[in-house]
Amino acid sequence: MILANEMKQTQEVILKEETVIIQTSKACKLFFQYLELGKARLTTLVMTSAVAGYFMGPGDLDLKTLLCCSVGTGFMSASSHVFNQLLEVPHDAMMGRTKQRLLVQKSITTQHAVIFGILVGFFGLAMLCMAVNPLTCFLGALTWLLYVAVYTPMKRISILNTWIGSVVGALPTLMGFTALTNKVSLDGALLFAISFSWQFPHFNALSWYLRKDYARAGYKMMSVCNQSYDFFKQPTVTNARKLFKYSLIYLPLIFSLMFVCKGKYSLGFNVFFATEEEI
Repeated sequence: MILANEMKQTQEVILKEETVIIQTSKACKLFFQYLELGKARLTTLVMTSAVAGYFMGPGDLDLKTLLCCSVGTGFMSASSHVFNQLLEVPHDAMMGRTKQRLLVQKSITTQHAVIFGILVGFFGLAMLCMAVNPLTCFLGALTWLLYVAVYTPMKRISILNTWIGSVVGALPTLMGFTALTNKVSLDGALLFAISFSWQFPHFNALSWYLRKDYARAGYKMMSVCNQSYDFFKQPTVTNARKLFKYSLIYLPLIFSLMFVCKGKYSLGFNVFFATEEEI
């Protein structure tokens, strides 16, 4: 009798442990699905852009504001990527690069993705508004709206989608700047312009060696619609990959050099001239 009770208790303990393991496994799987749904790597780059913009601004560093700006921007970015994928499921299914995405494979339900996108977007806006400032919150909302409501549908209408996408890609840098300064100044406009200009070689290089996929899905990318578009005299996949890789290097390099010179030279239209105190 005692032996039977001990065996029963042992089985119950094993069953509980197995339940905990299964639940933990499910939680981990869901966590990584959320990371994939929010495009974690791309969102990290967006957060890095916001941090760069913050450090380029004139003023004293506030770690709390910097952290909230970075996380809030990341939440807004993740939310926009969720809704972008929700709108592009049938088109993603046609592309080799995207046909394995969660929503295409129905690994996660549409309702689940919508709830996740709404929640992270709400938390992102709330964090930017209450812990940073309303101006940065407005820019975050504008970025989300342009990406989801303008850029996403325009990809199948006009090559002007690249220009809209470039605005979206450049706004996080300005958000970082306004998080520190709480205003849009000439300095911030210059940072925005640099980031905006960087988007074209970066994305066009990527779209060049993915142009067959884009054409198959009906996307109106420059590399698909404008046959005169090339990389000067050698429009090859190899050169496209090289340009894409170098584009990942030179923007951080430019911002790093600007940050190093921040103490000596003012930003904005006086970036190459000594400040009044040095004359």
